[in-house]
Amino acid sequence: WALNADRLGKPGWIGSEQNSSLHFALSVGASPRATLVFERSYTGFGTARVDIFCHGQRHDSGRRPTWRHLATLDGLRRDGKNVTLASVETVNLRQKGVLPHSNCTLRLTISSDAPLKFKLRHVSSC
Repeated sequence: WALNADRLGKPGWIGSEQNSSLHFALSVGASPRATLVFERSYTGFGTARVDIFCHGQRHDSGRRPTWRHLATLDGLRRDGKNVTLASVETVNLRQKGVLPHSNCTLRLTISSDAPLKFKLRHVSSC
């Protein structure tokens, strides 16, 4: 993964090696959510898996915390349009078992084969 702008004015974290991961520390509030902004293009882009681990908490089931799958982001457009645009994915973390006011780690892992790339533009939580 590298933080750079592959296009003028479009910086982001870009990765192309299968199974390589990028981690972000997240603090969530009373209504836990995570938002990711990523590039979606007509060629050369692949998929990434999004998982979360919340530190020092037991989930609703009482089990010890583990990595939980949140989403799979597809960077390849499948609508036939030859344009690259930013896409937004917002995940209700409470529905995924994340408790309010938690400190978590978000992990993004490239799940497609090289030479396909994935570009993440922004991560936020509330």
